[in-house]
Amino acid sequence: MGSSTEPSALRILIVGAGIGGLSAGLALRRQGHQVTLFERSKFSAEIGAAIHSAPNCSRVLRRLGVSPEDYGGTLMKAFSLCDHIDGTFKSLGDFSEEREWYLMHRAQLHSALKDTALSKEGLGIPVQLQLACQIVGLDISTATVTLNNGQSYKGDMVIGADGVHSWTRTFIDSTTKPFSTNMACYRWIAPNEDLAKHKDTVELSKKRNHCVEWVSDDRRIIYYPCSDHTISNFGAFVPTVASKSGTNSDWNTPGSRAHLQEAFKDFGPMVQRLIQDAPVSELKLWELLDMETLSTWHKDSLVLIGDAAHPFLPFMGQGGAMAIEDSAALAALLPLGTEAIDIPAKLKIWEDCRKERVERIRDFTRRNGRSPNDPAAPRPSYEETMEVMSYCVNYDAWEQASGVLNN
Repeated sequence: MGSSTEPSALRILIVGAGIGGLSAGLALRRQGHQVTLFERSKFSAEIGAAIHSAPNCSRVLRRLGVSPEDYGGTLMKAFSLCDHIDGTFKSLGDFSEEREWYLMHRAQLHSALKDTALSKEGLGIPVQLQLACQIVGLDISTATVTLNNGQSYKGDMVIGADGVHSWTRTFIDSTTKPFSTNMACYRWIAPNEDLAKHKDTVELSKKRNHCVEWVSDDRRIIYYPCSDHTISNFGAFVPTVASKSGTNSDWNTPGSRAHLQEAFKDFGPMVQRLIQDAPVSELKLWELLDMETLSTWHKDSLVLIGDAAHPFLPFMGQGGAMAIEDSAALAALLPLGTEAIDIPAKLKIWEDCRKERVERIRDFTRRNGRSPNDPAAPRPSYEETMEVMSYCVNYDAWEQASGVLNN
């Protein structure tokens, strides 16, 4: 009788255990591979505000065994503009529940991915997570990671998921670095029930399951609920000079409510009340960074995903989704039985699958962040926005990559 051997698992090392790294770890685990994640923090205090899980993102999450509604996901049913002076609302479209556009607290999405990736239940081998570790060496020719305690880990592939200030990126391109957009974002969360307590915000409290935006010249505010509609998430975008707080791309930098009030002093009573009620302990200031396009996202055994490869500005709700799509497409192209020698070729196929889509959405996101009153660089029209939004959400990253693999 002939004998058969079980297909072998790849050994995959992932640098960074944020949303992108955990998504990649979970997706590759479900393909049967052995995954080790390295994270420099202790995960003792999750930071970050809310995040969109548009249908293209929710589709991948469900494939990975994560149900957004089990982790506080709030369905978005409509998007509205609110006049920044008189507070009147204008609907820009309704979203049926079948669209599965969820508004989630970033920490809850992170927990969902982490819990599922590490669980002893479910498909594949549980992901191994190394916390509070400092990587001091990376050899991309041998897929070897070395920690500051001298311990080395040998894999078949290394994934750089270490964010906008990526260290792993320097092994592919040591010259391209993030740069300031001269814009900053104040962000805060507050109890959603507070909106109904004041006459200036009571109308906003009635916009359940709505994403609402106020726009004027070079500043804007965005609101949406998350955490089963118990939390209000706010982001206020201003020129860096208007923040009066210097520049810092750390998510956890404290923001000044007085500076925020000054930046939005020309907005109407609704916005004034929202800012006045912003909890000082929750108010953070974050510099918005961008980066020129990398010529490639992979080299030897190393591949970059998410913000390490292509940082996104927060004007389309697709930055996190692109990292999760990256992960799904990569896993789909690396089924159990893939040989280590085939990884470079698979990474080339993966980049061909991803780059055009990511760059189109990224470039549109940049345009969507422009001032509405700048004739030299106008924001996209409503019709173009709807066209690109359809392109974003009517997509299945796993199925698309699987189709390429099968052909």
